[in-house]
Amino acid sequence: MQREKNFSNILIAVSWGPDSMFLAVMMIRLFQEYHIPMKHLFLVHCNHKTRPETDQEEQFIRDYFKDQQLFVVQRPSASKHTEQSLRNRRYQEWKTLMEKHSIDQLYLGHHFDDRVETTLLNLLRGCGMQWFLGIKNQENHHLLWGKTVIRPLLTYRKKDILKWCKKLSIPYVTDQSNFDIHTSQRNKIRIEVLPWLFAQKGFEKVMKNIYQKEEKNQISILLKSIISSPDWNAHFAYEICLTQQEITSSHIAQLLKQLHASAAVTSWTIKELWKFLAQSTNGWKYLQGITFFVAHGKLYAIKAPQRFREKTIDKQQQIPTSWEVIRYPQPGDTYKGKTRNKYCINKKIPLFRRNFIPITSKEEKIVKIHLPY
Repeated sequence: MQREKNFSNILIAVSWGPDSMFLAVMMIRLFQEYHIPMKHLFLVHCNHKTRPETDQEEQFIRDYFKDQQLFVVQRPSASKHTEQSLRNRRYQEWKTLMEKHSIDQLYLGHHFDDRVETTLLNLLRGCGMQWFLGIKNQENHHLLWGKTVIRPLLTYRKKDILKWCKKLSIPYVTDQSNFDIHTSQRNKIRIEVLPWLFAQKGFEKVMKNIYQKEEKNQISILLKSIISSPDWNAHFAYEICLTQQEITSSHIAQLLKQLHASAAVTSWTIKELWKFLAQSTNGWKYLQGITFFVAHGKLYAIKAPQRFREKTIDKQQQIPTSWEVIRYPQPGDTYKGKTRNKYCINKKIPLFRRNFIPITSKEEKIVKIHLPY
């Protein structure tokens, strides 16, 4: 009996737009052509209920992909929303599905026109050249905490995708709100600026060359996911994959961009954060909702409730085992003649982990500290 190959599970976000429809159909055909088991392919459709037509679109998606593993996520139509809140909701739903079904990769249908739009939008916002790439071919997205986002259509023009949809009879609907220049600055760029730019001889080739060069200059992996205690209530937790000697101000700017914490950040702020991460022996700094830690020569970035590291677990939360009790630490605990904090320092346990390390006590004395390694 032939052993089944070890394939990764992937999730494709699909709307009724041409980009995601084309991506989903082509990925299904790819799986079929290479005889990859379809159990590894998942589709998800988010019905935000922001327009009257969304329920009709949802039903179409259900009918068209009825033979696939399709998840449909609905949002209460009465709830208030912004573009940012809808985006965060989508990522939260994707993250939940990916964790539940052991999915490692999320495929999105962004194309080359989207990338240029985002670049121009970032430059108009004063973000600077470090945010020129905008959308990346592949990244470990901070809202998915350790999962990989892949955009296989990023080198294709929108017009080419429309041609392929027509040739392959792939149905789609265009969201008319995307053509209202009064709705957003992005729409204004899309309708009034991009057509003129792409009409200029050599523009597309020049932009693709710049993107290719910028991608080579960027470090592909700056963040490595770390396991957090559920008591952190953390949105994400990463170890920064650079030493204190390696990290630069450019890396800081890239990190903030990758963590979506770059809004209103000045060059002075970046310089101060670099000084802290590069020169401090230990400690923490809070910026844009993220706590940056330096601990035993390693660098960390965690988004969690402010001052979460100082909170201890409920003293009543303990597990009796015969004559011993497994519990979380309490003020005044000592172990082997040292305070628990001093012991953790000697064992090189970062500050943010110390209050969440279980201990075993017997007759009010610690007999074991359950180290995280």
